[in-house]
Amino acid sequence: MRVFVAVAIVVLIIAGVAIGRAALSGATRDRASSGDDDDFWGILAGASQGLEEVEQYSSLDEAIAASDVAVVGHIVDLAPGRIYGDAVEPDGQVPSVFLVIEADRTLTGSATGGLVFIEHWLVDRLPEELPGLTSGLTMPDNRVLAVLRRLPEASAAAAVSSWTDPPVSFRLVNGRGLIIEDDAGRAELPLDPGFPEDSFRNGVVGRSFDDVLTDAEM
Repeated sequence: MRVFVAVAIVVLIIAGVAIGRAALSGATRDRASSGDDDDFWGILAGASQGLEEVEQYSSLDEAIAASDVAVVGHIVDLAPGRIYGDAVEPDGQVPSVFLVIEADRTLTGSATGGLVFIEHWLVDRLPEELPGLTSGLTMPDNRVLAVLRRLPEASAAAAVSSWTDPPVSFRLVNGRGLIIEDDAGRAELPLDPGFPEDSFRNGVVGRSFDDVLTDAEM
């Protein structure tokens, strides 16, 4: 594994800015097949730029072994998260969104309460854009595997989420940390930010999602 320390999204925000707790309330969104959710994945793809530089692994097994938590479940929400930075200088603030997964089972680590909050930072968006950006989205109805790194415990900052007080939040280990089952039952990497063809991608993409899970649990 190679870990790159100069990661603008994670290091700048996590090390330098106070983090707030956001909260738990709100309803499950409408769902659709993976082919009907281009807006949903477009938002997350923009938020995932730079994730390929966070951690790199040669296989899914290696990524799961090095992770804090890996869960299988369904996406239930994409909601406004937190606002980072000084409110006196709003142009310098960075908003985030929570990708909320209801975990059906855990492959490694523990996910308290069954809901897993994965934070994505929208470095090219303003805080006031969040409600309009995430409202009315249809959630993909397909199973997902999320390979995660636990974020530092939250302290105080502005929370704009409809979810209150998530106990812990996570980030993906990298852009390949989210694997989705497509409508044909195959595994795909919806947030893969331009990785080259290699052993990791070849061991996941196009294979049966169930086979990928079986291998991951061995």
